[in-house]
Amino acid sequence: MQLRLLGASHQVFAGPVRETVACLPGFEGGLPEAASQVFDDWNYQFGARVQQFDAVEFSQQVERIRSRSDAHPRALYGIFPGSPEALTSLTVEQQSTGLSWRTWHTYPQSGRIVATHTRLEAR
Repeated sequence: MQLRLLGASHQVFAGPVRETVACLPGFEGGLPEAASQVFDDWNYQFGARVQQFDAVEFSQQVERIRSRSDAHPRALYGIFPGSPEALTSLTVEQQSTGLSWRTWHTYPQSGRIVATHTRLEAR
C-alpha cells in the first residue's frame, strides 16, 4: 500500500486500486457519495461527504482530525502553507479480509471538510 499527499488531495495505491481524490481547477462536479467496483478478487467501496462548519466548529473539527492522526499508528497527514487549519490526513486500518482507510481534507477558506471512507476486501 502506498499513501500520497498531493496538496489538498490524496492518492492511495492498494492492490488493484488507484484512488485519487483531488480538487481540480476548472473541473465541475464533485465526489460521489458512494461508489463500488469489483476488481478480480477484490471488492472496493468508497464513500464521501462534504460538511460545512462555522469558524469555531471548523477549528474544533480540525483539532479533532489532527489529534486522531497524531495518535493513529498508521496515519499520514500534512499541513499546508497559508493556514495551520489546511490539512489532508489519511489513516489506514488492517481488516481480517483487507484494508480500510479514511481521509479528511480541510478547507479553511470555505469552512468545508471533505471526508472519505474506503474499504478494499478480498472476495
